[in-house]
Amino acid sequence: MFHLHYDTHLDALADTLADLLARRDPAHLLQPQTVLVPQPGLRRWLVQRLAERYGIAANLEFIAPAQLVWRLLRAEHAELPSVSGFDREVLRWRILAHLRDPAAPAAVRAWLGEDADDLRSFELSGHLAQLYERYQGYRRELLEGWARGEDADDPQAELWRQLTRGDATSRSHLLGQFLRRHAEADAPRPAQLPSSVFAFGIINVSPDVLRVLGVLGRHCALHFFLPTPCREYWGDLPNRRECETRLEAGESLFDDPPNRLLVSLGGVGRDFVAQLFSYEHVQPDVETFPEDEDPPRDTLLQRVQADVITLSAPDPDMRRDVHDPADRSLQVHVCHSPLREVQVLHDQLLDRLKQDPELQPRDIAVMVPDLARYAPCIEAVFGALGVDDPRRIPWTVADRPLAETHALAALFLRLLDLPASRLTASEVLEVLAVPAVLRGFGLDEDVLETVRAWVRDAGVRWGEDAEDRLAHGLPAFEEYSWRFGRRRLLLGYMSGEATSGALLHGIAPLTDIEGADTAALGALFSVQRILRTLRHAQRRPQPPGAWQTLINEALDRLVPQPEGRDEERALEAARAALRALAEHSAEAAFDQPLDWRTVRAFAQEQLREQAPQQRFLAGGVSVCGLVPLRNVPFKLICVLGMDADAFPRRDPADALNRMLVGRRMPGDRSVREDDRYLFLQTLMAAERQLYLSYTGIDLRKGTAIEPSVVLSELLDHVCEGYFRDPAAARKQLVTQHPMQAFSSRLFVPDDVPMHDANVFTYRDEWLEAARPAPRRVEPVVFADDAWSAENETEAVELAALRQFFRNPAAAFLRIEAGITLSAPDEEVDEREPLTLEPLQRHRLDTVLAANVDDTAGQTLEALRAQALLPPLAWGETALRDTLQSLGPGLRQWQAWRQAHPPQAPHRFRLDLGEGRVLTGVLEELHEGGYGAWVGASHSAGGWMHWWLGALAARALEIAPDCLAWGRDSGKASWRLPWRPAMPTAAEACAHLRVLLDVHREGRREALPLPLRTAFAWAEKRAAGEDEAAACKAAQGSWAGGYNTYAEAGDAWFALAFRGRELFDGAALQGRFEALAAHVHLPLCQALRNGGAP
Repeated sequence: MFHLHYDTHLDALADTLADLLARRDPAHLLQPQTVLVPQPGLRRWLVQRLAERYGIAANLEFIAPAQLVWRLLRAEHAELPSVSGFDREVLRWRILAHLRDPAAPAAVRAWLGEDADDLRSFELSGHLAQLYERYQGYRRELLEGWARGEDADDPQAELWRQLTRGDATSRSHLLGQFLRRHAEADAPRPAQLPSSVFAFGIINVSPDVLRVLGVLGRHCALHFFLPTPCREYWGDLPNRRECETRLEAGESLFDDPPNRLLVSLGGVGRDFVAQLFSYEHVQPDVETFPEDEDPPRDTLLQRVQADVITLSAPDPDMRRDVHDPADRSLQVHVCHSPLREVQVLHDQLLDRLKQDPELQPRDIAVMVPDLARYAPCIEAVFGALGVDDPRRIPWTVADRPLAETHALAALFLRLLDLPASRLTASEVLEVLAVPAVLRGFGLDEDVLETVRAWVRDAGVRWGEDAEDRLAHGLPAFEEYSWRFGRRRLLLGYMSGEATSGALLHGIAPLTDIEGADTAALGALFSVQRILRTLRHAQRRPQPPGAWQTLINEALDRLVPQPEGRDEERALEAARAALRALAEHSAEAAFDQPLDWRTVRAFAQEQLREQAPQQRFLAGGVSVCGLVPLRNVPFKLICVLGMDADAFPRRDPADALNRMLVGRRMPGDRSVREDDRYLFLQTLMAAERQLYLSYTGIDLRKGTAIEPSVVLSELLDHVCEGYFRDPAAARKQLVTQHPMQAFSSRLFVPDDVPMHDANVFTYRDEWLEAARPAPRRVEPVVFADDAWSAENETEAVELAALRQFFRNPAAAFLRIEAGITLSAPDEEVDEREPLTLEPLQRHRLDTVLAANVDDTAGQTLEALRAQALLPPLAWGETALRDTLQSLGPGLRQWQAWRQAHPPQAPHRFRLDLGEGRVLTGVLEELHEGGYGAWVGASHSAGGWMHWWLGALAARALEIAPDCLAWGRDSGKASWRLPWRPAMPTAAEACAHLRVLLDVHREGRREALPLPLRTAFAWAEKRAAGEDEAAACKAAQGSWAGGYNTYAEAGDAWFALAFRGRELFDGAALQGRFEALAAHVHLPLCQALRNGGAP
């Protein structure tokens, strides 16, 4: 018996289902009851509803309608497999075999064109399989005609005949037999049919599935629960296109106008209701309709819903003059960007939760057409508040593809992309940085910076070796490859520091690796070897089963033991994709080799189509995509992203789809019509409030952007049908929000005239930024004022002092505040150099100067082995040019060193009084004085490094003479070599005390003393110029120029002094000038007063 249960409230249908499930046949108490549910989210809501009703929901089998149909077909045909060979997943492999067959009809192969490859064939086979699956559900007669030989010139018909030749197991064929066998009144009962079947929330099913359900209703108790927005019969309403045609012809639409929303948005539901009550497919024996009680009309949303339920047009006599501001049941919010939409939503939810104590986060749903676009914004806004913050709203995100949410899924896809990879240094390091991979090698995240430094210093850029570069169409050179860097690291580890600077068998060992680093070094090499081996194997086409084994083995080696449910699920999802590849192809008897691109495309599809790991209705605010058939009721439903180009989606043009040829049949699917009906379902599912939002203002132009057409239709219907002044009503219902979260409009009190009460924020941290008046920005405090006595008297190393004055802000944040930022020279580059950049030129100059007495260290071979030169002829040119420009300085430096041989490093401890102690090692001492290479004559960093060592040598009275050597750039008033006018020992001690005091102060707070900018200021002051000229020079250095580094872009300084400008004409600039006068001015005066040696 076919029981039809028809209601406008999904929860009422669920309660009816619960009552029926409780009335179990005592003879079948242990038999699971079959419930057909089309969508996982709806299934989860239904289980929760049943559990709330009875305290438990068990011994229930929730399956999709198609699964029940195939189960019944298999019961009558024992030879059928568990998965049909005509299911899309299997059929695509059968089609692929036909497309690859040279004997395939020319018309079939013509689809691929002349430049066809494996990936194109695979994509076409998937598309055709999807079409054939739709034909089986919606065009059974078409397929039966093709099987009889009709449409002989149609390539799809010919391919279908090839697929079905000798195979009568197509779903459409078996379904036709099933319907003919059981259609009669005295037909036998289908085998394995349960005593009762419950179909809940089914709307979008093919006519054949509906016919099967009708047949089952003659042999068992079938309860069909149909949610509908309208309690009246509305299957005879004209569709939207018919209305447009009548209007264009000037005809009247209706004698008694029905509800415009049902006509405009309800096409899918209307067609299904028409099919159901046409008694062509089913003949309901019992029909249960909702009671005719008048629905509530207290709020605007309830009035809209009530007219839909009763199939009524808005009553003109009930129109209102203005909208009640207290009625927040239906609102539209217009923002400048998705981020602002989410920020506004968070504030609005906080306010509604505050105003309505009965409203809980679990009663709220946030739906988005494009979840991938909005999910990062939602996580950034909702996740920015701490657990203890009273403004925090719990939330969960559902429907996100696994590859977007877990590192192991991304790792799986990265492995499949390896053949297209150049195996760059960053790619290998990113694989090693995956937490599960690190843990598999017994490491933690602390080693990553060390490993990254090894790879960078070893000169690794990309590629395995010279042969790998040749395979990429480039010259065969070994430098900057993994083999090049690996040999340097291994030889450095085995040989130790004794060989530092020397070549062993043409290799320059990297000697900064200690015995404790063995595990990290081994992990780096293991990961690189796994990726290298896998990439090599992937370049050969292999059968599906071999691909499964190959990738699984790589996953086993990289992630031997997943930890926690999330990692286990992600890894299982990857293995499930590989398993599907092997199983589906095996079921299709397909064992041909596949290209890696085909395997990657298949895996991406599988991860995208797998059930999301984040469950719908898992607690808190439910954030999800706008999914058909998920018309679950919530007290508050918020829909973001209602943009014109995002919703409703457009039906894609498809020249191969025969369903688009000729007249559209009842029940035919349309993506656009599905979305329109989904919007109507969402409107009706909102129990108390419906919140709609879209990006309606162009960020660059400030012009208006139209919303989704369904939103426009809803606004037109509401404003024109329920208010006497539609324009005024629209202004009240639609709120335009400011572009920035710190706009002053958000902090205007509600009692200010003309202020929109819907424009507000709970983020009081933006209040200061919203103040229009100029304000003094207080310095950022990272440490307490109190400082321990131990730190006050702690000795300072000369190396630490040198590092401190290179960037005082960075030193404070890194050492005292424990903050780590990535500096440009610490990044791993992915490209080999073709020319010498300034930093590389400085490194080369330094190495050449350090090896001035060792001609072997200046050879092309030695410098290339240290990754100091570009490869091939570029390196020869760079070295020749460098030696040509650096030659005079190097020769003078070499001559002076020969006349004044270097002395052994001098370790010292210099007590400067009052707890100021400087310790360290001086390595620049020679017979007769202190001499060191400073780089270039205008190098602020080189001079500061030299100056601190020279001051220590003078204070220790061990350097009667102090000289500097380097490349004379001609950009300074002094030349190189140079003998600065050095202070006496007492003066040196006094200046060192000042520098140590500045260092001590720099441990309490960040100091505004950028090195190059301060040096430029001090240079002008030492030349006797006034403060204005010095400030101008400093500003020029601060801003930078062509091929000149701008310290204004320094991330450390920006973080330490965020919100403040160095040259603000106020306290910060004064502090800078005072520090530069104490630290850099004495150096520049010594340089200015010095002379050539």
